[in-house]
Amino acid sequence: MDDGKVVLTRVPDGKLLHELTGTGGVYPTSAVAFAPDGKTLAAADLTGKVRLLDPHTGKSRGPAWVAEDLAVISTSFSSDGSVLATSGRGGTAALWDVGSGKRIGAPLTGPPSQGVAAFDSTGHTLATAFSDGTVLLWDVDPASWLKRACAVAGRPLTQQEWQEFLPGRPYKPSCGTP
Repeated sequence: MDDGKVVLTRVPDGKLLHELTGTGGVYPTSAVAFAPDGKTLAAADLTGKVRLLDPHTGKSRGPAWVAEDLAVISTSFSSDGSVLATSGRGGTAALWDVGSGKRIGAPLTGPPSQGVAAFDSTGHTLATAFSDGTVLLWDVDPASWLKRACAVAGRPLTQQEWQEFLPGRPYKPSCGTP
């Protein structure tokens, strides 16, 4: 990253492959992450904008998302590339549905200090580490969320509730009983 631009070079000779404009704003790019398939690059900046880019062409894959914090300082893709986690200076992390660009659920709140977030290799656990030394592990597996939502509701979720809490996933209202 140089002056808000993302510079991709080939290792080991350092040949410049692409120079991407990051989030397209005037603020420097502060965090980047490749999707597991290498076909998408998430770039975030100090204003909290996150943009998905094609690393081969440099073209944006839709409008920028606005994260909760003023500055995004880490981005991490789930193992299947369907979810992006962001974190920043305000002590929160957020999960984003990559396909729709919508935030999934409420922010995951930790202590009020700068934090970074990363998925485990399964994509079912998100670790957040904060500058005060706190590390939190979050169960971000949608199957676990469904079980919990069914237990809290005491009934199958409606189609509207399903879309709100499990966006982009096929509607399967069963909670073990019809």
